[in-house]
Amino acid sequence: MSHPRRSRDEWRAHIARWRGSGLSGADYARLHDLNANTFAWWRSELREKRSALGPGSLTLVPVTTPRAEADRRPVEVALPGGVVVRVPDHVDPARVAGLVRALVNAC
Repeated sequence: MSHPRRSRDEWRAHIARWRGSGLSGADYARLHDLNANTFAWWRSELREKRSALGPGSLTLVPVTTPRAEADRRPVEVALPGGVVVRVPDHVDPARVAGLVRALVNAC
């Protein structure tokens, strides 16, 4: 049985469809009348090309995830006279120090 020649883009499309199919490579090849050995070669060829892109071809994006409210505990500062100041733990310490100084000076 003769198989038509396919372009790199056609093989790339087959590989993408195969990845989403849930089928083994041999089953996908058989279902789409592809030569199983050729299909396996193109899977390897395209995987190697993808991994050889080099460090400049990927972009890493920093991600921060908010902590759960249950994990956040306020910072407490006890002032003379029994006054307690509670601030969220993520507040800049310099701002907290300024607030405490202002409150101590006002008392």
